[in-house]
Order: sequence, then C-alpha cells, then structure tokens
Amino acid sequence: MEYNKQAPPPGFVDSPPPYNVTSQPTVPIGAFAGGPPMVVVAPISLTGQPQRMNCPHCHADVLTEVKYKDGRMTHIWALVLCLVGCWCCCCIPYCIDDLKDVDHECPNCQRHIGTYKR
Repeated sequence: MEYNKQAPPPGFVDSPPPYNVTSQPTVPIGAFAGGPPMVVVAPISLTGQPQRMNCPHCHADVLTEVKYKDGRMTHIWALVLCLVGCWCCCCIPYCIDDLKDVDHECPNCQRHIGTYKR
C-alpha cells in the first residue's frame, strides 16, 4: 500500500501557537459577580453524641451541647407500636433519646451548629 502525502488545506496549522501562562491575569472567583471571593465550607458530620469541633460562628474549639427533639424516627416507632396493638406503649418512643433527632449548639456563643437526624 502506498502512502500519498497531500498538502494541508489552507489555514491548517500543524501545531497550536505557544501558550504563555504568565500573560493571563489572575482573577479571584468572586470578582466576576462583583462580590468578595467565594469561601467553600466543608459539611459538618454530626452524630448523636456531643462532639469536639470548631464552631463555624465564633471559631472557638468547643464540645457541642446537645438537645434532643422528637423527629421522624420517634413518630414512626410510636405509629408502629400503635399498629401492632400496643396502645399503652405508644408513648415510650417519646421518652427514648436514641430515637430522637439531636440539635448541636455551641456552648460559647449559644448558636445552632447543626442537627443530626435519625
């Protein structure tokens, strides 16, 4: 088989022109919107127990205070007990902290940090 080399079409460039990295200006991300640079915050991974962490509001290293509140899991267990016929036991899930959602608050600034949902 014979290879036939043809002339490139008009306007064809064999390799791209050299790219000069230093010629491009550096622009912060927020400058396009006219605001301050964007800050990316990692999500907080909460559990059902108090946790040591940096408060996102006052930036202090604290052990969070937890407050339990009735949530979806609490109501589901009460409904299950009612459906099985345990009418007198359906209020028990409202007394068990392990079935409730947990609100984490900063003991330093008293602000809400997050909620752990069961």
